[in-house]
Amino acid sequence: MDTDGFGVNLTPGMLMWVGPVMMGKNFDQMKVVYDTGSDWLTVQGKKCTNCKGKLFDGSAGRQVETTQSNRAYGSASLDGYVYEDKVCLDERSCVSKFKYFLIEQ
Repeated sequence: MDTDGFGVNLTPGMLMWVGPVMMGKNFDQMKVVYDTGSDWLTVQGKKCTNCKGKLFDGSAGRQVETTQSNRAYGSASLDGYVYEDKVCLDERSCVSKFKYFLIEQ
């Protein structure tokens, strides 16, 4: 990584890139898919019973939509809500009111 620039270490998956983001005021590190075909960040929520890995508690953020919605990604169908919170790629590169999709199913 160039020390004067910015970079995120991504790990190639079978057909996707995964890497970290930091969420909320506690900078909870979450592993996410960097989906170049979507304009949404999707994060596994603590109420998700089908999710594997670390789950994020979005309750400290602001729930933007009160109606559950669905996002389709290839063969995956995700149910959840839109939230807004601080999202960072590192400690210096943050967006304070970033909207994201919190997966609940």
